[in-house]
Amino acid sequence: MNKKFSTLMACAFMASAFSLGAQTHALTAQGEIPYRTQAVLSEQFDACLTGVKAINPDYYYQLQVNANGSVVTEDQNDLVPAKVLVQVRDYATGNLTLKVMDIDKAPLTGSLWRIEVKDNGLRGKEFVFVNRETGYTINYDCADAFEPTTVSTTINVDANQTTIIKDDNNRWEWYSDDEQPDIFGPKKVYSYVHEGDKVMGLIAKTDGDVVAVKVKKSLLNDEMTNINFLTLTVRTAGAKVLTAKDINSMIDAEGSWQNRTSNNEAIFNAFGLIGTKAAITNEDLVTGAYLAQEVAAVYPAYAAWDMVQPASGKFFGYNILLNKKTTDKYLMVATDETHESIQNPSLHGGLKVIDAKLARVNEEACDALLARYIWKATYYATNDSLVLEPLNASVITTALKQAGKKWNQTKLADATADEYYNTINAGSTTGNNVDLNGEFAKKAEKIPVALTAMNATNGIDSRTVITVGQPQNAVTSGHDVKTANGIAIVAAENHANQPFCYPYANMNVKVNFNNTYLPILNRTTQATGIYYLQLSTTKTNSSLDEKRLNGSYLVADYAGHYRYDVWEAEQNFAHMPATQWVVEQLGCPEGGNRWVKITNREFASQAFMGQLYTAGKNAEGKELVYIINHNYQGLRGHNNVATPATNNALNCADTLIFAAVENPTIGYLNIADDVLRENKYAFNLIEKDFSNQFLSANDVIENLRLSTTATNFEFFRVAAPAFGYKVGGGTIGEKYLYKVKVSDANKIDNDHVWVAYDNNHKFVIASEKDINAGRDGLKWATFAFKENSENEGVDCFTLVHHELVTVEHDKTAYQPVGVLSKELQTAHTKAIDLCQREYDVFDIIPDARPLYMNMRGDAVVGDKYASYINSEENCMKFTHTKTAGNLFERSLLAEGLLNYLDIETLSDAGSRKNAALYVDEVAAAVDSRMPQYMFVIRPDSAVAYTWCSQHGINSTCEHSAPYEGYVAGEFLVNLNDSIHASINKLTDASKFHSDNYTRLAFVEAIHQGDFLYVLKAPYTIASISAADPTTEKMYVVPTYLAADQEGIVYDKIALDGAHNNVAFAIRYVGDTEEDGIMLESYDVAMAEADKSEAGIGSFTGAWVTLNGTGVPVLGKFHNENGNHDTDDSVGGGNSAPVKDFSQVINQAAVFAPNATEGPATDTEEVEVATIKVISGNGSVTVIGAEGKTVTISNVLGQTIANTVVTSNEATISTPAGVVFVAVEGEAAVKAIVK
Repeated sequence: MNKKFSTLMACAFMASAFSLGAQTHALTAQGEIPYRTQAVLSEQFDACLTGVKAINPDYYYQLQVNANGSVVTEDQNDLVPAKVLVQVRDYATGNLTLKVMDIDKAPLTGSLWRIEVKDNGLRGKEFVFVNRETGYTINYDCADAFEPTTVSTTINVDANQTTIIKDDNNRWEWYSDDEQPDIFGPKKVYSYVHEGDKVMGLIAKTDGDVVAVKVKKSLLNDEMTNINFLTLTVRTAGAKVLTAKDINSMIDAEGSWQNRTSNNEAIFNAFGLIGTKAAITNEDLVTGAYLAQEVAAVYPAYAAWDMVQPASGKFFGYNILLNKKTTDKYLMVATDETHESIQNPSLHGGLKVIDAKLARVNEEACDALLARYIWKATYYATNDSLVLEPLNASVITTALKQAGKKWNQTKLADATADEYYNTINAGSTTGNNVDLNGEFAKKAEKIPVALTAMNATNGIDSRTVITVGQPQNAVTSGHDVKTANGIAIVAAENHANQPFCYPYANMNVKVNFNNTYLPILNRTTQATGIYYLQLSTTKTNSSLDEKRLNGSYLVADYAGHYRYDVWEAEQNFAHMPATQWVVEQLGCPEGGNRWVKITNREFASQAFMGQLYTAGKNAEGKELVYIINHNYQGLRGHNNVATPATNNALNCADTLIFAAVENPTIGYLNIADDVLRENKYAFNLIEKDFSNQFLSANDVIENLRLSTTATNFEFFRVAAPAFGYKVGGGTIGEKYLYKVKVSDANKIDNDHVWVAYDNNHKFVIASEKDINAGRDGLKWATFAFKENSENEGVDCFTLVHHELVTVEHDKTAYQPVGVLSKELQTAHTKAIDLCQREYDVFDIIPDARPLYMNMRGDAVVGDKYASYINSEENCMKFTHTKTAGNLFERSLLAEGLLNYLDIETLSDAGSRKNAALYVDEVAAAVDSRMPQYMFVIRPDSAVAYTWCSQHGINSTCEHSAPYEGYVAGEFLVNLNDSIHASINKLTDASKFHSDNYTRLAFVEAIHQGDFLYVLKAPYTIASISAADPTTEKMYVVPTYLAADQEGIVYDKIALDGAHNNVAFAIRYVGDTEEDGIMLESYDVAMAEADKSEAGIGSFTGAWVTLNGTGVPVLGKFHNENGNHDTDDSVGGGNSAPVKDFSQVINQAAVFAPNATEGPATDTEEVEVATIKVISGNGSVTVIGAEGKTVTISNVLGQTIANTVVTSNEATISTPAGVVFVAVEGEAAVKAIVK
C-alpha cells in the first residue's frame, strides 16, 4: 500500500456535452423530471352538469372556492364566473402549492381532485384530496402554517410566503357525509393539528396563492364564521372540447416534457363496458402514438369554412386530424371495412376505425370523404373519459352492400355537410342520404355519433372491438353548450351516478390517454444522521471525470468544492468528514416524508434543503433517492459544467444512495499539548516510488526537503478553530493548527528553528527571528494534519497549510491556502492549491520524549528504577555531574540550624558513608506527565493499623479504629514561604537562605494518603508516637493527625500532582539518561506572579542548583550559556515571556541518578571535613583550606595554579575546561570550569 494516494477531488470543471442523466429509474436521459409544457385550461361548470349529491372516489371533481349561497344552482346555460382550487408546481423547484384561480384560466388537470373519504369514528368523515395533475394530496406541515395572534374574518396573509405542500396533515374536515339528497354546497375545510388544540385551514392571498393558517380551537365558533378560511364546493368538471395542442399535451401525453425537443404525441387506451370492463386490443386506435393536427394545418381552406366558425358554425370543434406517428396515415372511419361479413341484412356489421392515407372527393373546404378523418374530441374530466366524434360516419344500406356496392359508389360520397352522419345532424334518408342505412343511422339531432364498442355480433367471438355508432334507445336530444374550443353536447337531465358526465356518450366504451404522466413522484425522507452519498448511474464517461462512476461518492475537496470521488482501498471515509453529510429532518416530527437539510460535515456548507423522492430499490436492496429541484445543479450540472455559485449543491440529475456512517471521526490529528511536550515527530512519505523518504531539515534557511534521513520535529498548537457541522447545528470539534519546530538539541536549550513559508511558495527552515521579521518574505508555516488514507492500518495525513487572513471586517481567522507537496526534481517541498486530485500523504511517527522520569518505567530509563520506589533496601542517590559530589543531608542541628540538603565536597568524598535517599511516590502523579517523588532520610513506614484511646496501638478491643498506613521520616523540602511557618523558624530567616537563595532541608513529616503532614515545633515523630505492645514498633498516634490539630501539631500539604514545596519531579536534560537530570521543585514567588511559570514542562520554574559557595539551593542564576529565553512567538506550555533571566532553567544543576543500596541512614555521626571545591565561571573556589597549598592541573598534568590559600574562602582564576584540584593533605578532585 506504499503508493501515492488519491485525495478528494479537484476544483476545475471540464466543459463537455456529456449528459449526466444515467438513471433508468427516475429521470430522463437529459437528467430532467418530465413536465408538460402546455397546460390544458379548464372549462366553465355549465359545460356539464355541475351539482354533486354523492362523492364517487373514482371520479375527478373540481373544487369551487368561496361559492355564494349555501347550495349550487344548476342553470346550465348561465356562465358562472367561478374560482377553483388548483394545485400548481413550481417547475424550477418542483415545489407544490395551492392557488385559487378563475376557472377559465385554471389548468384542467391541476384543478381536478379525486376525493377519498375516511371514517373517523365519532368525528365523522374526513376527506383526502388527490390531485389529478400531480397525484399528490392537499398536505401541509403544521410547522409551516402561519399562526396569527387573533382571529377575524379579514385575516390578511399577503405578507406570508405561500405554503408549500409537504407531508404531515392531509385529512380534512368538510362535509358531514359523502352522500346526501341535495346538492352539496360551500363548506369550510379545516384540519385538526394532530388531534391537538389547534385547527388548520386555508386562506388565499390577493394573488390567489394559498397560505396554511393555524389557530387555537378555543378562538373559533362552531361554524367558524369568525375566520376567513376558504370554503370549498364539490363540482362536476365541465366538458372540454380539445384542440390539437390540448390532445398532444393532455394529462399524460408523452413527449411534452420540460426541456425536451421530441415531438408531442398522444397514446390512447380503450376498454369496453358491456357487463364488465374488457380490454380492447389490436385496434388501430390503441396500437400506436398519434400526433394531433388542426385540419387547417393540412387543408388551409378548412379554416374559412363557415360550418366550423366559433360564432355560427354548427360543427365548431370538429377540427382534429390524428396522424399515426412515423407514418403518413390518419385515423378515420372506414368507408366499407367492417368487423365481420354481413350475416343479417338488418345489421351493418360494424364499421372499422382504421389508419389510412388522407383522401378526399373534391377540393372544397370539406367533403364527405375528408370528413371521415375529422374528429371532435370532448374530454369529460370528472370521469376521465374522452369522446371522439367523427364529422361523418355514414354507412351504406344493407341492400347496397349485398349488391356489392362500395361507399364511394353511392350518393353518400356526394353528401353535403348537412347530410353528414354525426352528432349534430339528425339522421335522415332524404337527398344524398337515400343510400344511408336508416336502421342504423336514423336519429334525432344532438344525439351522439361517436366511437363505441361491440362484441355481440357473430364471428368475432367475445372479443371487444371499436366501431362508430350512437347510443341504444337514445331519443332525447342533448344540450349543445358552446365551450372555448367547440360545441359540447351534454345531457338533458342530471345523471349524477352514471359513469359519464353525459350519459348518452356511454357508447359501451371508455377512451382515455394511455400514457403515464411523468414517473410517479414518490416522496421519501431520510432519518436524521450522518451519511455517505453514493451515486447510482448506468451512464458514465471516464474521459470527462474518472471519478464519476456508478458507486462513486459525493465529497468535498480540500477547498470545500463538491466532487465525485471513489473510495480507494487505502482510504477510510469514516475518518474523513469531507466525505460525510449531515442529514436533518425538518418540520413537524409527526410528519411523514419530511423535508431534509443536507450539510457537508466538514465544511458546514448546505448542499440541499427540500423534498427527497424515491425510485425504489436497486438489486442490492438499497433505496435510490433523487431530487427534482432544478435550482440544485451543482457538481457537473446538466451540461457537465457548473459555476462556482452553483457548484456546492447536489445535482437534480443524480440518483443517490444514502449509507450511514459508522463511527465518524473529526478527521484531523489533534494532539493534546501535554502529549506534544512529551514527544517529537517524524514525517514518513507514503508513496511506492519514494520509499523511506522523510521530511528533513538540514540547516537554517534551507529548504524543507525529502531525504532518507528523518528530522524530528516538535509541534506547537497555535489555534484550534471550531469547524464542521453536526446534527442539530454547531461544530463537530476543533481543528488543531500547529507551527512546526525543528526539535531542540536537548530538552533545556531552545534553538528557535522552525518551518517557514517563503515568497516562492516553498517550505523552508528558518529562525524564529527571521520569520517574525519577514526576511525574504518569510511567513510562519501553520499546518493542520488532515487524514486522507491509511498505510497498513496506520492513519496517514496531508499537511494543509493555513494563513491568518482578515474575515468579516477586522476579524482574523486561519484559512487553508495550500497543501505541502514535493517537487519531483529537487525533492524540495512547496504548497500546491487546494483543488488538486492527489496530494502527498505522510505517516506522522511519534518518538516518545518524556520530560520527566517515571521511575515505574519510561522510554528513557525503562523500568530499572521501578524497584526503588518506597523501598528501604533500594534507594537513590543524585551525583552532581560537574563535581561528582552526591546530595546528602548535612546536619547542623547542633549549631542551632537545620538538617540541610548539601553536596559532597573534596573533604566529604573520602569520609561519606552513604548518600542514599528513600524515594516516596506521590500517588496522584503516578503515570502522569510529571511523576513526583519525595525524598526521605530515616524513613519509617507503617502499614495500616488500629488504635484505641484506651488500649493503644493494634489492640484487639472492639472499639479499635482502623487507620491508613504511612511513611514517616525527614522529608526534603525547599524552604520557601510555604514551609516557614511549618518549621517555626521565622525568627532567623537566614537559616533558610544561602546568599539570599532559598535553601532545601529535611524536616520531620508524615506522608499519609494524599497529604504530607509537616510537624511543627515542638512536635516530633518520636513525641507523637506510641509502641505496639506486642512488637514494640512505634506508630504515630492518630489523634495528633486529627483535623482539629492542623496548625497546632502540623501543617498539611496536598499531594495532588501539582508543583509544591515537598514533591520533586526528575526532569530529563536530554534524550538519554547519560545526559543527566534536574530536580524540579517550586518557587512560590514565581507562582504567585504567574502560575504558568510553574507549569509542567516550563522553562521558568525552580530547580535544585548550587550557589556560588556550592550550597544546594533553588535555581536563580544568570543566563550564561545556551539559549533558554522562551519569549517565543509560539505557545505550547513554555512560552511565558521572561523578563528576569536570573531564574531560568539553564543554570540548574545537572545530576546523574544512581541506584544504591539502603538504607537512607542517619549521618550525624559521620566525620565530615570542612574543605569544599566549587567550580565557577573562569574560576575555582576553595572553602575551608586556609593556610594550605592548593594546586590546580589540567588533563595533561600541567600545573595551572599553585598557591597557598590565605583565607577561609579563596577564588582562583582558572581557564575553562576540566581541571584537577589538589588541596594539601587531600586527594585531588575533578572540577569543570565554564
